[in-house]
Amino acid sequence: TKMVSKETIFCYNESMKKVIIIGAGPAGLMAAIEASKKHEVVVIDKNTRCGRKLLITGNGRCNVTNKRLTSDFLNHCSSSSKFLYSAFSQFDVNHLIEFFEMQHCPLVEEIDHRMYPMSQQATSIVEALLKACENNNVNFLMETTVERLIVQDNRVIGILSDKGQMDCDHVILATGGMSYPLTGSSGDGHAMLQRVGHSVTELYGVEVPLISHEEVIQSKLLQGLTLRNVPVEVVSHKKTIKQTQGDVLFTHFGLSGPAILYLSEWVQKELKKKKDVFL
Repeated sequence: TKMVSKETIFCYNESMKKVIIIGAGPAGLMAAIEASKKHEVVVIDKNTRCGRKLLITGNGRCNVTNKRLTSDFLNHCSSSSKFLYSAFSQFDVNHLIEFFEMQHCPLVEEIDHRMYPMSQQATSIVEALLKACENNNVNFLMETTVERLIVQDNRVIGILSDKGQMDCDHVILATGGMSYPLTGSSGDGHAMLQRVGHSVTELYGVEVPLISHEEVIQSKLLQGLTLRNVPVEVVSHKKTIKQTQGDVLFTHFGLSGPAILYLSEWVQKELKKKKDVFL
């Protein structure tokens, strides 16, 4: 045991900051795990449980990541993904796989380099993240809605929620997008940012199922049918906009499944241009 002077202890406590993380999804939980190595962390979420949307991803199996090389990985993410290279240079796909192995949640590789938990259950991923948070003494404040950021002298000094004000040294906003309001992704974070002066670009859904008014869909004759590893194209004005290969699921309202979720971004873009879109 090392002897530590009072002065040293005082300096260490002074260096610790209070960090509030808004959002208990995968981004918020990973941020909490890292920040709590040196600071006091409180995660706030309006849901009753953490990782609510994460639990339904990959049809409940949770497609955690993809084992492609970083450049190939990012090219598949977005046409404007250059800003992600600096982050991936510090923590890439291999680091993520290693992280879950250390949490006793190994990942397995499937078709098209997709990585799933070996258990084939999204709950395993959530449990691994929560266990790491527990080990680092992360605090949680659930069923709490953050209404706005408190700014003083051009600096965020706390948050105001439906349960009162909470002061802090730093805030990490991890509220996600607005793709699935029932799980909490309802655009709250964008409104908070706009209120303090940030600009927000036009928002539209990606990684979402598609609605079809075709009679064969509306009749529900195909509901529940899954096509395995089929090629799918988005066609607009007789031109192929984007194509991929993967599983397609027929639902009572349209189409879903990994291939459809991947292509939904390009479908949305064409629809915004008021163009007819076919698959």
